[in-house]
Parts: sequence; C-alpha cells; structure tokens
Amino acid sequence: MAANIAYTSGRSMLDLGCVDTQVTLKGFVNPDGYPESTLHCVSPLKLYDDPLRSQLCSKVMRDSTDKDGRIDYDIAGRLGGN
Repeated sequence: MAANIAYTSGRSMLDLGCVDTQVTLKGFVNPDGYPESTLHCVSPLKLYDDPLRSQLCSKVMRDSTDKDGRIDYDIAGRLGGN
C-alpha cells in the first residue's frame, strides 16, 4: 500500500529559501516594512555543491543566466521593485 503526501495537477512549484543573519540586503527603500527573514535572505542554490547545484539550476524556470534572481530592488518614489 502506498501513501501519498500530496496531489498536484498542472505545473507544480517548490520555493527554496535560506536566511543568513550575517548578510543584510541593501536594496529595500523601507526595510522596516519587511520581516527579518526577507532582510537576510540569501540564495539557497549557492549552498549546494555540483553536480547537485547544476541539477537544481536546470529546474529553475527563469529566462536569465542568473538563476538566483534578487528580491531587493525597490525604487524610491515608484511602485516599481518589490
């Protein structure tokens, strides 16, 4: 007998995240509006060694050579950014 954890249909996604309190992102216009986990967010992909890192990066559906992206790109006085 098999047990199922979850069922999916269509496109499924997995979101990885990592927090490093020794790193503070500087691109937020109002950092007080974000939780600590966001202010200290780092790419989890960089923490893996190859060949696993390359395998994970091949699964990232991002049209860029930078598979990590970034989250701190606010623009003061504009709705652009986060």
